[in-house]
Amino acid sequence: MAELGSRVTCASMRAPINYANPGDGELQVALMRIAAENPKERLGAILFNPGGPGADGLVLAPIYAAVWARADPNTEIGRLYKQMSERYDIIGFSPRGTGQSTPLRCTSSETLDPIANETADRSQANVAAMLGNAQKIADACAKNPLTPFINSDSTARDMDLVRHLLGDEKLNYYGISYGSWLGTWYAGLFPERVGRMLLTGVVDQTQGLEESFLTIPMGYQRIFDHLIVPYAARHTAIFSNDSSAGRLGTIFESLNLNLKGAVSEVLEDSLRNASGATRAVLTMVAGETIRKLLDQYPMLEQTDLLTKLSEITIASERDTEYALSPDGRQLTGKTLDAIAHEQGAEIIKGYFARRNPVKETVDILGAVALSYAVVSNDMSMRLNTDDWIAITNQNSSLYPLTGGKFTSWPGLYWRAASVNRPTLESVNKAGNILLVHNEFDGVTPLEGPERSLPYLPNASFILIRNEYTHGTFLPYGNACSDEPVARYFLYGIKPPRRTECMGKPLYWDR
Repeated sequence: MAELGSRVTCASMRAPINYANPGDGELQVALMRIAAENPKERLGAILFNPGGPGADGLVLAPIYAAVWARADPNTEIGRLYKQMSERYDIIGFSPRGTGQSTPLRCTSSETLDPIANETADRSQANVAAMLGNAQKIADACAKNPLTPFINSDSTARDMDLVRHLLGDEKLNYYGISYGSWLGTWYAGLFPERVGRMLLTGVVDQTQGLEESFLTIPMGYQRIFDHLIVPYAARHTAIFSNDSSAGRLGTIFESLNLNLKGAVSEVLEDSLRNASGATRAVLTMVAGETIRKLLDQYPMLEQTDLLTKLSEITIASERDTEYALSPDGRQLTGKTLDAIAHEQGAEIIKGYFARRNPVKETVDILGAVALSYAVVSNDMSMRLNTDDWIAITNQNSSLYPLTGGKFTSWPGLYWRAASVNRPTLESVNKAGNILLVHNEFDGVTPLEGPERSLPYLPNASFILIRNEYTHGTFLPYGNACSDEPVARYFLYGIKPPRRTECMGKPLYWDR
């Protein structure tokens, strides 16, 4: 932030709670603007949304602004992104209901049932507990009068209010994941006001968001089976001090119920970004190490198990991986063994939380509450409870890492949607939309944008092969993708209908 200096401005925007009846009251939407470095050549502002729904986009403004400001003008790609910094304001915001904006909170005195493992335990009792929790959360959210106004329609209108307050004729936009859904919603409402619109980690536009969520377990399993397991096998010697990295695909099945739940939770973060590939391998290797310790010492408590783990060398102590910080520039080095022990400590924490659950009352705040509200308010569910359970049962069988995710979905018990989604025909009137997607994106699998593309005939599509990061941080480091995006924003040059680029190799394959 310090390096951006006087370019940074923060504000709280007053917005109607209910755009259909502004007299119902106001809420606050937090904004951060990083002004264009060269105001005389300003082309406008780019508004960012990181997805979720529920993710706080306020922090995206300084992250992208810093990276683009540091771009090397002596290279072609650097020159283009330096111009992006010079000619565009960069706007981050907390969507209504989360972050620094007016928060949504769903609370009640109802007690949630502990769920040790939503995938491995598909017993009638466990599924009933998950559905019971979903009902309690939905009931709690229904009691909050703000809930019906937390939806993509209202957020899109908040975005247009930002455009108006900036004095810009057009809105330029960079939407990631759910942000791609929000972007097309805005384009459908205000097609004549769309400037440059970049959508990455593209959500399937042909179905409801909750149906897209059901594809995530497949996406994660595909990353693990087709990318992580072979990666571990190629570098077995550094990833484990025994043969466990070489048989990564067999480890998970050998874990007990609580340990599976803990390992899958820790693993999931590493399957969202290719920079986490090494952590994904080491999570499984650490999980195997903990299983062996529990087999040998089944009565160990948490502190003693952590001590036993600290006495074991899990992975290489000589090889160091440098992990990128969020701004993609600063490097911090840790040995692989140190990373494995970090992952192991998180697994142990999760294992004991499942083994000794604490009952809690319903208290859902901010990002999580917003995710339930937006998805359920945007569109009414097309699946009934029986269909939903049948799909999550099937997912649990086919995708053992995370297949039971979303079983306890509050939308099953939600009231009808509070808004109507614009048609894709109205989105096409905007015309000027660019999609960038990674081939092995686990959160928004490739099948989604491929299904959507025929319904967006005016959109351009850039596909980055062999990359599994969810969403694309640009510049990515590849001229094939980076240059067309920059030229699109700077000069309005629209890429061809479809472009395919090669992604970067995983860390130890470089």
